[in-house]
Amino acid sequence: MKPFSLLCVDNEEEFMANIKEFFDNLGNTVNTARNGQQGLLRAKEHQPQAVFLDISMPHIDDTETLRLIREIDDRIQV
Repeated sequence: MKPFSLLCVDNEEEFMANIKEFFDNLGNTVNTARNGQQGLLRAKEHQPQAVFLDISMPHIDDTETLRLIREIDDRIQV
């Protein structure tokens, strides 16, 4: 599998750590964010190819986060 850039947006630390470790070990670049606001900043900074997006987060909901990620780059797989 060709390495890719991934963003994991989730407020559960253990889940994010597991996802990061798994994909890091496969040679991928993984960035994390604890909420939608951080996720949007990371998406702008790192231009990931794919995003794991929690559907229940504080501050900004999943639907709004998804919409704003699509505005950044509609090619990002979420």
